[in-house]
Order: sequence, then structure tokens, then C-alpha cells
Amino acid sequence: MLNTTELDQTLKTNKEALEVPKLIVNSSKITVASTNNLNNNSSVPEKKTTFFRIEDKFSRLEKYEEIDRNDELNLPFVPPQGFKGPVVDRKATDKAWIGLFLIVYVLYGVYSYFVIVGGDPDRLAHGMDFRGEICGIGNLKNKPFLYYAGPVIDINVTWCIRQCPPSTGRETCMYDTDHMTITSFCYIQMQADQMGYYCVPKEPKSRELVFEELGSLRNTMRRIGSDLWQCWDITLCGFGLSIILSYLFTVLAKFEKIVTGLIWGAIIFAEAGLIIYAWLFYLESIRAYNFRCIDGMSPVTCGGQIVTIYEYLAIIFLGLGGIYLFVTIFLFKRIQRGISLLKTAQHIIQVLSQIRSFPFIVAFIGLIVCCLAFILVCFAMTVGTIELNRAKYIDGHLLYKILYNDYIQFGLVYVGFTVIFTLTLILTMNDMFTSYALSVWFFTKQKDTVRIPYCFSFKTLFRYHFGTCVFIAFNLMFLTIPQTIMDYSRSIMRFLPQTSSCVRYTQASCMACIHAFEVFLRYISKHSVVQVAIWSEPYYQSAKKAYFLIFRNSDKIKDLDFLQTLIVFQIRMATAFMASIPIYIYINFYETTFMGKPTSGIESPIIPTLYVFICGMFFSNIFQGSYDITCKTIIQLYCMDSEMFFGEQRFVEQFIREFMEFVGKIEDKEWKMGFTKQIKFNKDKFNEKLKNYNESDNDSDSEQEQEYDINNEDEAQSDEKQANKKNKNQDDQFYDYDEKVERGNAFIGLPLEFKPKNDVTKKPPEELGNASQSVIQDQTMVLGDQTIALGSNKQLRLKTPILNTSQQSFQILLNANDKSQISQTSEIDEKPQREKVIKKQRL
Repeated sequence: MLNTTELDQTLKTNKEALEVPKLIVNSSKITVASTNNLNNNSSVPEKKTTFFRIEDKFSRLEKYEEIDRNDELNLPFVPPQGFKGPVVDRKATDKAWIGLFLIVYVLYGVYSYFVIVGGDPDRLAHGMDFRGEICGIGNLKNKPFLYYAGPVIDINVTWCIRQCPPSTGRETCMYDTDHMTITSFCYIQMQADQMGYYCVPKEPKSRELVFEELGSLRNTMRRIGSDLWQCWDITLCGFGLSIILSYLFTVLAKFEKIVTGLIWGAIIFAEAGLIIYAWLFYLESIRAYNFRCIDGMSPVTCGGQIVTIYEYLAIIFLGLGGIYLFVTIFLFKRIQRGISLLKTAQHIIQVLSQIRSFPFIVAFIGLIVCCLAFILVCFAMTVGTIELNRAKYIDGHLLYKILYNDYIQFGLVYVGFTVIFTLTLILTMNDMFTSYALSVWFFTKQKDTVRIPYCFSFKTLFRYHFGTCVFIAFNLMFLTIPQTIMDYSRSIMRFLPQTSSCVRYTQASCMACIHAFEVFLRYISKHSVVQVAIWSEPYYQSAKKAYFLIFRNSDKIKDLDFLQTLIVFQIRMATAFMASIPIYIYINFYETTFMGKPTSGIESPIIPTLYVFICGMFFSNIFQGSYDITCKTIIQLYCMDSEMFFGEQRFVEQFIREFMEFVGKIEDKEWKMGFTKQIKFNKDKFNEKLKNYNESDNDSDSEQEQEYDINNEDEAQSDEKQANKKNKNQDDQFYDYDEKVERGNAFIGLPLEFKPKNDVTKKPPEELGNASQSVIQDQTMVLGDQTIALGSNKQLRLKTPILNTSQQSFQILLNANDKSQISQTSEIDEKPQREKVIKKQRL
């Protein structure tokens, strides 16, 4: 180590101590010059100003990474005194969010009251006649179909009939108030087709007008609600089937011999389900087109928006199937690793019977929420008032027509929000209970004797952490999609060279989004639930702890969390497809529902099928979500045990340790193979660059020799000046590879060794291949009254001398005790020639 005190005294006693060397740094090389040369204005080289200031040396993303490294929560876990698992003395967390929960449900209750009082679900399926009475209800029970008497004259003139007219030509007359006596006011009957409980005329002009009336947004929503209301019993059976299939999977998963085949079967069926749904939507588009389009109508516009929507959905599902197949093939080997993690989770689930049975309670609550929400939506769609309106062609020129309340129907958006929030909250509480149970089990020595009491655990979590569950539910609802988009965008920006001006300007323009992601969005995940269950801390602090824990141990767990999440999602899709596809088959092949209602009144069987699929995903998530949160909890508990009890791993079970170590060995092997290939590739690229540089350097030397022969009459230089020029030319032979290399990595693929601040070494740079690579870090040399600062916060750009002899300038600088070794580079201003060489290298 260089003794700066002795060096300072030596320079002060020297009569030429004023000639303290200074370091001149620019974008092309590092040289040493004396103060005498600096005082000579004719020999001072022009200093190139850097494009970015010193404080801007790191990009925005690199600055956030530096903040992460110094974050107080980014520290290994230290066990508190007497640590025995989840804390006993708990405190309430995120209490303010309970108030928001109460506000949401008070408004929901007020809305439900007005909806139930003013709504009538019978208006969904059946139309209303000219007196405002519902077809098929009360005295019109035997007349369920709504008939449009003259759509061209007045589309509001309608009445109820027993069946849609099979022919044209006869007269059809209005009925009196007793719904039986026929009046003298009649229309010419038109042949019509049945669509649900509506009779659509076959005459092209009238048909087009009726489809325009029924195709409005309000009437479309009513018809969708009608299909669901007519087959509510079949839909309820679909819910039960999804619950049974989800539980059946957990039962079969305990047989280790069939687990792998069971999971791969679910993956294959999920792919088949996407293709089947694409085919079903395609069939619906053809059926809707054939029903709507007849002779005399435009084949381009007769199908309407519904046909276009079905076609787009068919394409979307087919595209998702293709992407799903590609991802499955691409991750084929790694999926097997995720299956092994699920097997490990299954061992724990079998030990803790509470984890297997608690989802039934959650599923029952979720089923009640879904049914009540469905009833409320059906009432909300039919809230309206019956008013008297004028008509063109009817007795008295007056009729009754219902006017639906737009404000109530806009409230359906709030109903949807409340339902989704409630289901998310239920799942979050299920995850919290599972994490708490697993934490108690993990940090217990005698794990076979652990029993988690339902009432005590649920009471504890509800009392202390209900506000946190509400907070997590809100975040997962609103911020999951923005978080995913920002995460992928940040990965792309971080992959690009951080020294690029374009990259930096892009980061600066997106600073608001980047700041929101770095400060809050990236911490949102289910991993925070585990930390809350163990330490009883607020959500934000727990989320940061979980994030940094996963980040610190990323070399151990790699992509296990992503793989198991992907596999669980595939199992959920397969279960939902298995429960929903039979609904479509039943409606198409059976004439009545389980409650005796005719299936002919269901306009589109795909609507209840899709509804059962969406709800089936939720019910499957309750059971298969136990695997998801179990795997996440295992990963975090293993990492915490490794940090708190380093080298001992006091609580981790043998089968968990063996699996995690096995995964780590596989990942290390793959990393070493890729690292070896990268080193070989980088060396080949370096040798190629070196060869090209030497060739261009030889051309430059030949040009210099010719110029020297022409000017041989000039006065001969002294031996000292010739030696200085030789040293200077050697120092000129630098090439900046920083633009070709990711910041922080050496060019040939070897990791850099960071040194502590103010650590100055006398050793020359190591020789790597045919080149020496010097890294100047946070080092400061004090020479007399002058200070030479090498580097700043982290490191200067990597300067790779082409010749080993260029180490001489660094040796002279570091061995500055002998003043005679300092280079006198009085003639270093050869900027045009230097830029010419650098330009050739970059080309």
C-alpha cells in the first residue's frame, strides 16, 4: 500500500516540488503531465467536456438500484431474542383501510335497497306489450312471446302471442283488457322466427328494424341477463362442479406417483380448452349470422355487431392457445422443476389438514357472494317506470312503454367493483390464514404435532390484520395490471445500454412512472402476506421486506415462484374449462333446464358457459391457491431460515432443504455453462478487435515514418523529449470498450472486484489474455499540496491499453516517490492524430 505521508514529505523537501503531476482525464485516454507543462499555454491540450455531469454518471435506474442497496430494510434477517415463529404480541395494522371498507359497503347497501324495490327480473327474459304488461306473467301466462305488429309503421306497437306466426297473410288482432277478447283493431300477420322470447319478422325491412331495436346496448345487456336468469339452476350446478373438480385435484395430488401425470394432463386440457372455446365462439358467429341474414338483406351488415364480437373472440382464444402452446414448449424442462415444488407443497398440505378444509368455508362464502350479486344485477337491469306515450297506428293513439333508469344501470359498474373486491378480499384472507398456519408449522421443532385452531387463528387475523387484507385487495384490483406493464418496461430499459443518451432521455421523460414503480408498485405481491403473518407489521413495510428477501436470495430460488404460479394458473384454467364446457353441451342438447324451463328461451348458450368459466376460475383459485401461497410461503421461510441461522438452518425440514439445494445445483450448473460460453465468445471478439486495431495502428505508424523522413532537416530532439514522446504514444493506445460492455462487467466476461474507498495499490493491472485491464475505483492520492482523484462514486470507464507496456504510466504515477520517474509529456497535444486512430477503431 502506498504510504501517502512519506510521499508528501519527500515531495515537500524536493526543490522542484511544485512540479506535482496532475491527472488529465478525457474520453479517449489517461495521461500524466507536469505543472510546468500546464503553465505553458501552447502545450495545454484541449479538455473534452463530458456529455453528462459527474452527478449524472449513473442513469435513473442505476440510482434507484444504489438506493436499494442502502435501504434499511434490505438487510439479512436477524432473529430476535427467543424467536419461536410468528410473534405473539400482535398489533393492529393498516387500520385506516377498515373505514374505506365500511364506506364501500354502506353505499352498496343503499344501492341494493333501491334496486330491489324498483326492479323486476321477469322483465329480462320477456317483453312488454302495449299496455306495459309482461308477456308470460299473470293473465298473459299462456302468451310468452312478444310480437312486433308493424315495425315499419311504429315499432312500439307490440303485444303477446302464444307462438311466433309460421306464415304471412292472416290478420292478427289486439286483445282487450281481459287479454282474451279480440278487438276490431288488426294488423296483417307476418311470418316470424323465434329468438328467445321475441318474434323477429322475416320481412327484410321489418327484420332489420327489430334487430336494430334489440341490438341497443341496454337491450343487449338485458338479453344477456335473460340468458343467465333462465338457466340459473344449470349455472349453479356449474359452480358446484368447479368446486368438486378443484377439491378432487387436491385429493388426487397426494398420490405422488400420479402427480406429474395429473399436472401435465391439466396443462394439456387447458390448451385444449382454449381451442375448444375458439371453436365454440366460431360456431356462435355462424349460428348468429345464419339466423340474422336472409334473402333481401345485405350480407355484409346483416350480421350486426354480435357476429363481429363472436369472430373476434374466436380469434383471441385461438391466439391465446398458440401463445400458450409456445410458452409450454419453451418452458418444458423448467416446468418439471415447478412440479417438484408443488410436490413439496403437497407434503405440507397433507400434514396440515386445516389447509385442505379451510377452502370449503371460503368457497361457501364466495358462492353466497356470487349468487347475491347475480340477483342484484338482474334487479338493477329492470329498474324503470311505465309511462304513457303516443302511438301512430293504434286505438286511441296511446300506449304504455317502460323507461329504464339510466343512473341505476350505471351503478352496475359499482356493483361489479364491489363484487370483485369482495372476492379478492376473501382470497386474501384465505392466503393470510394459510401463511400463518405454515409459519407456525415451519418454526416448530415437532411438526407432526402442530394443530392450527380455526376460531383462534381466524379471530386473531381478523382482529389485527383485516385492514391489511383490505389494503392488499385494493392494490391487487387496481395496480396489478399497471405493475405488470411497468415491470416489463423497466426490464427492457435496464437491458439497454445505460450510457446511451436516448435511453437516458427516455427514462427522464418517464420519470413519474418509474418513480411510482420503484417506490411502491414493484412491492405489490402475495409475498407481503407472509411477512404480515409472521411479524405483524404494516403492509408497506412487510411488502418491502418480502421484495428484498426474494431479491437477496434470487440466486437460490431463481424462477421457482414464476414457474409454480404458471402451473397453478394452468390447473385453474383446466378446472374451469372442465366445469363450463358441459354447460354448453347440456343447453344445446336438452329441451328443458333442471327446473323445467325451456332451453329454447336461451338466446345464446355461450353466455352462461362463459359465466361459469369465470366463476370457476375463482372457485378453483380458492383450492389451487393453497398450493400457490404454500409455495410462496415455503420459499420465503426457507430464505429467512438461511439468513437468520446461517450454516445451521435450524427449522427447515429435510425434504425442503434437499429440494432447494437440488434446484440450486441445477441452476449453478446451467449458469456456469452459459458463463463459460460467454467468456469464450468475449475472448474471440476481443482478439478480433485487437487484430483490427493493430492493423490500423501499423498503417498509422507508416504514415508517421513518411512524415518524419520529409522533415528530417528539423532540429533533433533531445533524448529526454524522445523518451517522453515514446511514453506518451504508448499511453495513447487505449480503446474504450465501455460502449460494448454492460456497465460493471469486464470485457472478457470476468466479474470486477470492488475495492474499498481510499485503498490505493501499487500493483499494476492484471493481464487478461493479450490485454491488461485496469479499473480505477474510489482511490485518492495526496501528493504535497495537490490531490489526484481517481474515479468518483463507483468507477471510471474501463480503459483497456492495447500494449502491456502502457502499464508504465500507471507504475510511474503510483511510484511517485522518485521524482525522476515522472513522465514529462510536454508535447501531448496531438488531438487530430489521436481522434483519427479512435475513429478507425470505432469503425
